[in-house]
Amino acid sequence: DTLTGDNELALDAGLQGLGEITPALRELRSTLRNLNSFTRRLEQDPTGTLWGGAGIKEYEQ
Repeated sequence: DTLTGDNELALDAGLQGLGEITPALRELRSTLRNLNSFTRRLEQDPTGTLWGGAGIKEYEQ
């Protein structure tokens, strides 16, 4: 009880910090999903992914 009482403020701050980690982890997961999706598209169609089309069109005069 003495140990817990002496460290009550530190424990409260630590528990509060854990609650703040949850939104950050959620955002990190979302970012990783987006990055994985982009990587798959890049592997399947590099030109289309980077240039926004199926390929580079030839210029006609």
